[in-house]
Amino acid sequence: MDEIKAIFDRIKMHVFGTTYTVRLAEVQEGSEHLLFFLIYESPDSTTGLPCQWSSPYYYVRVGTEEDEVIKTVYQAFQTAVIHEAQEGFKVDGDMIFNPHAAVWALKGASKFESKQIIK
Repeated sequence: MDEIKAIFDRIKMHVFGTTYTVRLAEVQEGSEHLLFFLIYESPDSTTGLPCQWSSPYYYVRVGTEEDEVIKTVYQAFQTAVIHEAQEGFKVDGDMIFNPHAAVWALKGASKFESKQIIK
């Protein structure tokens, strides 16, 4: 477990002026898995006010090779950056790739395909 924490301490994540940090979640004594998440500050997509956000939880098994631990943290980082990019991409002021959109709403929208041809 200490070896994985040491790997986390070596990882630095920074993109577009935002720093992302790995945080360990509380784990039960004797657990075979470590849960981690990322935290970062970014403006709220609705209010524009700065807020601290956290990613979903990810886990690595105790005894996992360093390479896999690093790649799992990178996957968490990549997912968080994509999430922020989706929120920041707007057309006519609307967030059309809203990562918070309800699944039922996306299901309904999936029936509409673009057939527009630009000449």
